Amino acid sequence: MGGMANRAEFARIIGKSAPYVSQLKSSGLLVMNGKLIDVDASLAMIESMRDPDRQYVAERHARERLEKIGNSKPKNDGGQDEINYQKGKATKAHYDGLKAKIEYETAIGSLLPVSDVVEAAAAAASILVGRLKNMSANLSGELSIESDEGKIKEIIDKYVDNMCLELHKKLKKLSEKRK
Repeated sequence: MGGMANRAEFARIIGKSAPYVSQLKSSGLLVMNGKLIDVDASLAMIESMRDPDRQYVAERHARERLEKIGNSKPKNDGGQDEINYQKGKATKAHYDGLKAKIEYETAIGSLLPVSDVVEAAAAAASILVGRLKNMSANLSGELSIESDEGKIKEIIDKYVDNMCLELHKKLKKLSEKRK
């Protein structure tokens, strides 16, 4: 390579379009000598600013461009190992971010540990099962003397409302214990 080149020649050298070369120039990534581009110095500048975590994206885009024009095998400058390494780094960064998000949401109280949720669900189920099993024993005396359907419905509704209130209080107590 080496030497000097105009924008069109430099675009051919790097396998990109002329507008891309203009973007590089406006970003300050080209070493200019008048209207000509110093090829070696510009390539070194571009390489020094390249994000190594994004290399696999550039390679994927290059493969897609080549497939569009009918080439089935793109050149692979970095090698398969480097692509896998970059994908691994990106995956690790993604999961590190998710872990940090979980820690943050737990710290501010918007996310509960599974053990706390299981404890609350077990307590709720225990209350419901206990109250439902005792419903006939608790209501049979009151209901046996009533013949008015409206009053019977009222008695049952009151019992269910009290059961829901008890459940609500128990769950609220558990959530306050968490804070």
